[in-house]
Amino acid sequence: MRNQKQNARLQQAKGQLFICGIFGNCASSVLSPRTPPGSADHGQKTAFVWAANDCNVPQKQQGGDVYRRCERSEVDIPLSGFVPGSPSASEGDNASSSASDRTSDQCSVHARSSIASDASDLRGSDLEELLAEIKVGNCSKMTISSLNNVLGKNCQSSRDLIRSSGVISSLIALLVSSNLAETEGTGGARVLGDDNHAPSLLEESLAALSVLSEEESTTQQMTTPEFLTVVMWHIRKGRKLARENACVILERLSLKEGFKETMGASPGVLEGLNSILLHEKHLKLVKLATRTLLALCLLRENRLRAAEAGAVASILEMLPLARSAVAEKALATLELLSTTEEGKAAIIDHALAVPVLVELILKVSDRGTEYAAGTLSAICSDNLAMQEAAVEHGAPTKLLLLIQSDCTARAKRKANQLLKVLHKLWMQNPCNPDSGVTKAIHY
Repeated sequence: MRNQKQNARLQQAKGQLFICGIFGNCASSVLSPRTPPGSADHGQKTAFVWAANDCNVPQKQQGGDVYRRCERSEVDIPLSGFVPGSPSASEGDNASSSASDRTSDQCSVHARSSIASDASDLRGSDLEELLAEIKVGNCSKMTISSLNNVLGKNCQSSRDLIRSSGVISSLIALLVSSNLAETEGTGGARVLGDDNHAPSLLEESLAALSVLSEEESTTQQMTTPEFLTVVMWHIRKGRKLARENACVILERLSLKEGFKETMGASPGVLEGLNSILLHEKHLKLVKLATRTLLALCLLRENRLRAAEAGAVASILEMLPLARSAVAEKALATLELLSTTEEGKAAIIDHALAVPVLVELILKVSDRGTEYAAGTLSAICSDNLAMQEAAVEHGAPTKLLLLIQSDCTARAKRKANQLLKVLHKLWMQNPCNPDSGVTKAIHY
């Protein structure tokens, strides 16, 4: 019964063409999962069974094994087991089976490496043609999407070729020429007369620049007020992915020392960041906006601008729901703002300032605790109302715990300074449940 089934399967396979990427011209071969009759089965790997209509490939016999030469791989492939039409076959030969596995693997590796090499050459040639089209201004959604596909593969050689080709300036020119700032009064809806400024094309271009902006040389080409206007337009009115890419670019631009003042003075930049902190639900955008605002506030002139733009309120209102990494950057920005008179006044005037700062001590990272203690010390140093609010919300207890913790030396120094300011007021508070504990503490 088994022989009949086997013969039926071989008869059915006659005349059928099977594609074999490894064996090349041996494309009419049929692999059977069964061990053919007359071949010993010792639990070894099943041998290849070739159909009777196999291709006419030269055969030679060595040591009882039949070798068929694969013309593409130029490797002799031994076939253990019975081969129809062959003069002889070894039965149960372990050595020939192992040799078959090894040579088959070599053939497979050779074929794959050859195909990969050809594909790589084609990709390089296609990339050069693609870059040439973009550089001469032949920009379409398909070409920029293809460029993004190349960038998404994270191949450093391809990225270097793209950067050196000059297409970055073409993408920037495409975005700047869109004149998106002129559509502010239309609620973000733009009537476009050509396909060169279609919203999807501009978003694809922005995505490509967000990847290429990792290099400082690329970012330097973006440090223009016109390009900054386009980025801010996408942050305010773009779709989710476009806003994310625009925030990535904005953060990297904020790291350019010579461009910080330009960014801070540009209309809508700080207001746009504050809006993200206050209203945005997308965590990545909030994180990017927080880092960008911190980088801009490292310049003292931008601290005044940020305070006037409402950064204090945005930070204090987003802090209660912020995660640790975002809260740390936000607290660092808040402490920087407290070093200016305008920022300090804005913090004092906000009702959430003291309760939020006291609550976050020892609740975030060591650095975050340090920034919270520093900000609290700045607003309480010469303001009696802030001192009373700090005592009321339990700041002395938190500060004592901070001193005994493994926090940073600067945080402990700020806590000691603030405790000296609050100690007298704390001792005079008859409703303070911890007053008996602190009577033994002397400064």
